[in-house]
Amino acid sequence: LIYDSACRSIISPLLNVSQLRSKGVTLHLLLESGERERIPDVPAIYFCKPTHQNIVRIAQDCAKGLYQSAHINFVTKLDR
Repeated sequence: LIYDSACRSIISPLLNVSQLRSKGVTLHLLLESGERERIPDVPAIYFCKPTHQNIVRIAQDCAKGLYQSAHINFVTKLDR
């Protein structure tokens, strides 16, 4: 699970680490943190605001092939 700081505020009061693990989430990372390690045999689930900066980071992760696949979930609608 890769989330931005805004979505961390949403997830934290709802699910603790134990509950995330019971749902199959073994690693959770902050999108704004620096470089993330390559984990090619694991799918990534992104949960973030649809900002330009977040989309660029997700695109960079995908271009580097950091994860098996990417599932992107935005917390708000995309601006047109």
